Amino acid sequence: MPARRRYVGAMRVRRVFRWAIGVAAVGGLLAAGVVYALLCRIPSDYRPVHLSPEQQEAGMRRFVNHISRFGEKAGAGEPFTWSITAAQANEYLASVDAIASLPRERRVHPLARLERGGVVSPAVAMTDGALTFLFQSSRHKKIISVDVGFDFNDSGEVTCRLGQVRVGVMAVPKRIMDERLARVRRQLRRQLAEADRAGSARLGPIRMRHLADLLRRVVEMMDGAYVRPEILWPLGRHRVRVRRVEITPGRLTLHLVPADRPPRPAATAPRPAGGG
Repeated sequence: MPARRRYVGAMRVRRVFRWAIGVAAVGGLLAAGVVYALLCRIPSDYRPVHLSPEQQEAGMRRFVNHISRFGEKAGAGEPFTWSITAAQANEYLASVDAIASLPRERRVHPLARLERGGVVSPAVAMTDGALTFLFQSSRHKKIISVDVGFDFNDSGEVTCRLGQVRVGVMAVPKRIMDERLARVRRQLRRQLAEADRAGSARLGPIRMRHLADLLRRVVEMMDGAYVRPEILWPLGRHRVRVRRVEITPGRLTLHLVPADRPPRPAATAPRPAGGG
């Protein structure tokens, strides 16, 4: 009898063990399924725009008119606001080939270069306090999104603050995306180098070189540097400073004020002839 009891007890232990393994396996499969579904899910605010060449030309003209209105306000010498909606930003992103090809000596294709770097169909979204950049990873076939905020220090300088990083709708540690984001920044720097070679070329009323300088400061902020948020508008050389960045659902608004012009260097008195 004692031997039989030991045998029955051992059988019960094995059944419990098999049952526990089965429950763990089912639970693991369910968890993996949930995680995979979250990774594959398309965020509701991911709304990339795809345009024909003709539509890109129209988007380029609207972009030029939009930044021209900024220039009109900057030249008034008074505090002002300038806004861009998510819908406008996504149209301009989709029109970037036409925008970057101004002037029309040759056609360039920055979107194709981003695709070669793994960034497909970029888009932006705007929520309370956050500007979100979204794109499809060509390697992983998933939607990746990065939240960005803006921090001002006591000196009025600003930097970008990276917030949550998501694959699909699932938050992931930011370090996983560091390499991918660094690749995007390298692509942007290459595009800016091309703008430098454009020399005196203009994008509507502004020089490509001035626009490249502005975008270069944005890339510096993406690296965590604080920069002086001043913009020199080329027509009339009006200098304005961003005092606050307001991000609300679907809209980003810059609050700007006239900036003090940098002091001119003191004139050097002419030296007498002969060095005396």
